[in-house]
Amino acid sequence: MPKEHAPAESVAQGGFANVDWQIDEAQGREIYTFAKRVMDTVDKMGLARGERPRILRDHEQIFPGMRAGDEFDGRLPMIIRKLTFDQLSALYSLFSNWFAYVMTMVHAVMVERSEAKRQKDLVWALVRQQYKWDPDNTDNDGRPKKRGPQEMTDLARQDSRFVEVDAKYEELNSLYNYLQAMALVAEQDMKVISREVTIQQTKIEHEYMRRGFGSRMSTISNRSFMDNRQPEETDNGDTEDQGDGQPVAGPVAGVRKPVPIKKSVVPTKARARIQIHKP
Repeated sequence: MPKEHAPAESVAQGGFANVDWQIDEAQGREIYTFAKRVMDTVDKMGLARGERPRILRDHEQIFPGMRAGDEFDGRLPMIIRKLTFDQLSALYSLFSNWFAYVMTMVHAVMVERSEAKRQKDLVWALVRQQYKWDPDNTDNDGRPKKRGPQEMTDLARQDSRFVEVDAKYEELNSLYNYLQAMALVAEQDMKVISREVTIQQTKIEHEYMRRGFGSRMSTISNRSFMDNRQPEETDNGDTEDQGDGQPVAGPVAGVRKPVPIKKSVVPTKARARIQIHKP
């Protein structure tokens, strides 16, 4: 914003010689203070998820020593292969909430870091410019001489105003990097749990198939075994409906198709009169 306005006729003619567009430090830092406004807007949108997840009763057996209501710290149980399918599902839900919480913190710090970066760049430019001329080193006419680029940089880095904003930015930048690493760990932990859930599902599926309940697997698996149904043929070559109108599971690799047992053509009463003579 200009500190003084040029005459209207000067502006109309494209002249801005009398306009000072330079902003001072206080005004610049006030304009670049926007992190709180951003987070307030997020809250109004109903998107804030800053609440840390807590342990529920279903998690107490998974984390010995922790009780329902305790704040979750994001640690993965040392041995998850001993957990049941239901426990793994509860653990995955907990880690989903934990990952969402960590990512919320990542983006909140990212906003604050962006604010600090803008303030740092502004103060750096203003302070470095102030050290452009050396009042202690003048020419023959008494005018101060210009400092070299490296000398200007060194003096600016020692200025307390720049040190303040630079330290704030580095603090937030370090926190941001740390939270990003935590989010990566949480994401990898979720993949570990997801793999274990898949393993448990596969074991359950194989057990059901071993017991002859392969056609019921659609109720316990995400994969469908109901897409490859082939209508069975009767003795006269016609297709036979299964009766319930629902498709039946197709052949599964590694599982032998049971041989259909045909009904005896001998009437029941006739079979009753048959006598088997042992030699």
